[in-house]
Amino acid sequence: NRADALGLAQVYQLRGRIGRSHHQAFCYLLVPAGTVLTEEAEKRLRAISEHEELGAGLMIAMRDLEIRGAGNLLGPEQHGFMATVGFDLYCRMVDEVVQELQGTAVARRPEPELSSDLPAFVPDEYVADRDEKLDVYRRLAAVAEIAGLDALRGELEDRFGPAPPEVSNLLHLKRLRLLGRDHGVERLRVGRDRLEIEVAEDLKREKILGLVTSVKAPIEFAGKGSRTLRVKSPNDPLSLATNLLQHLGPSDTVPHPLPATGT
Repeated sequence: NRADALGLAQVYQLRGRIGRSHHQAFCYLLVPAGTVLTEEAEKRLRAISEHEELGAGLMIAMRDLEIRGAGNLLGPEQHGFMATVGFDLYCRMVDEVVQELQGTAVARRPEPELSSDLPAFVPDEYVADRDEKLDVYRRLAAVAEIAGLDALRGELEDRFGPAPPEVSNLLHLKRLRLLGRDHGVERLRVGRDRLEIEVAEDLKREKILGLVTSVKAPIEFAGKGSRTLRVKSPNDPLSLATNLLQHLGPSDTVPHPLPATGT
């Protein structure tokens, strides 16, 4: 009775006491008739009704975190901001704060803004399960190094088979963002009509000469100064962008090979 006044963990524990072994039983969660429930009470009751399968405790705990907030690590307060930023991002933010309190330097190198008209997604024919597909997108977004991206690609091909062109494009675009982050790129446009790379600072004369002589493509410099490189109608925009980004890096940078693309 009055399930709306109980916490999600309490209701879950009570429901777990109903029925044992071969004895089947039913758990009825009652609320007063005609009473307007609070938003949090509705979320708790909806969560307990949606997760009835065996081993649902983890999902219940995650929903409880979303509803109440993860709490203050240094005190008893419940802040409730986690649902706004997402659980993964919240954990990364907490990790950064802990590193700062410990006196460890936190590297914050943002990935460049990227736009593209190439088909880059996970098709249903490759990953049919919706939850699996969301997990692929989540893990791809969390990749922070080239080695991790190569490992994810190998796992996908091992589980689902050779990557179709759309998935190859998606992985290649993520690779470009990682390379751009490491080489001081602010914006990337990778399309069939043109390729543009905007760096944070004007390129030095030696770097420009090295690009022109090493990359077999008609490179233009758009706008003022030498911050934006442009190549019109590139034959293979992904490979060309990778080649340009590798030449933008320091002279001792080890090139990251680009896997074979399906395009």
